[in-house]
Amino acid sequence: MLEDLDDVPWAALSHAYGSAEDVPDLIRSIASGDRARREAAWYELYGNLWHQGTVYEASSRAVPFFLEIAAQSDTPDLHEVIVYLACLARGSSYLDVHRHLIYPSGLKTPDEKARLTRELEWVHKIREEARKGLPLFVHLLDHHDPRVRSAACHMLACFPEDSSTIAPHLRRLFERGDADAGSRAACVLAIGEIGRVAATCPQQVRDALGDTEPPAVRAIATITAALFERADASDALRADVAELAADFTRFEAVLHLFPWDAGNPEDYLLPALAAMGAGDGKPIQLLAGALRHADPVMSQYYVDFLCGVAFQSDKAPDSPTALTSHQLRVLTEIAQSDVFWRWAAGSGVFMAAETLKGYDLPTTRDDLWAYLRRNTPAQ
Repeated sequence: MLEDLDDVPWAALSHAYGSAEDVPDLIRSIASGDRARREAAWYELYGNLWHQGTVYEASSRAVPFFLEIAAQSDTPDLHEVIVYLACLARGSSYLDVHRHLIYPSGLKTPDEKARLTRELEWVHKIREEARKGLPLFVHLLDHHDPRVRSAACHMLACFPEDSSTIAPHLRRLFERGDADAGSRAACVLAIGEIGRVAATCPQQVRDALGDTEPPAVRAIATITAALFERADASDALRADVAELAADFTRFEAVLHLFPWDAGNPEDYLLPALAAMGAGDGKPIQLLAGALRHADPVMSQYYVDFLCGVAFQSDKAPDSPTALTSHQLRVLTEIAQSDVFWRWAAGSGVFMAAETLKGYDLPTTRDDLWAYLRRNTPAQ
């Protein structure tokens, strides 16, 4: 294994911290039987070949070797190798992500444009190299370790453009059943991500909403169904999503079942809430109740959830008299929240301002009250 690793001119390639000459030893280390050595290698690899979501020239050359390691039946912590490959496959160009900061006036010189083109070619090559592993990841859906099955689902979901090939295997895994709630939830999530190509909620997602499913599976199915149903969602589905958001830590525990860093629960909950809107107002009732009992840090999430439900993808109107009754209620709840404004005046000053500015709302309590005093709700 890894016989060709030293044939790559790593010292001449670059990653986030310069020369990639350290990469071959790190790749060998993750296949080591020494856990401490593996953990140290992963720490480095999550900083250099994949740095906070961005990928590099050396990253593309490393993918075949990670696939080679993943194909070995005796690879320790196989799920970690697959998860890392998924990170690489979902990676972005550093310049593409940061160009508004590096070049606020836009890319102008040929060198700047050429750099972006070159980096985007690396991103494309990484995906093409990772795609070569699709048959392997399909095979790993049957692995005895539920963490590996979960990671394989996650990896396959990176390629919705291959949904016609991937979806039947994910459906087969779902229909077979899985005693592990985490891997079954990962399967439902992947089915949803792959299914967005067709823009129709897959039947397996609907089936996973049933009472016989484990709570974690139902939670993921609820979020996934919301993103398909959007404004056509039933009031019951809206309330189910709002209940998950109102019990933030319960949904956070669901994400902890996945063998990858599932991110902030808000990244799942807010898009689902915003997609569906307020409906009969029950989501606002549930989230407003959660805000009243929230601790200072959590209050910011509930304010964001409430704004997402009320405004969806829109900004607050220039004229407060254009507010709907749902929007008026949400803003009144926010204005009345002592705990949120205490947090916003202290350690949360920047985050609170960013949340409110995201909806073009006043960023101080006095200004929000003034905004509301000028308001007459729409009839």
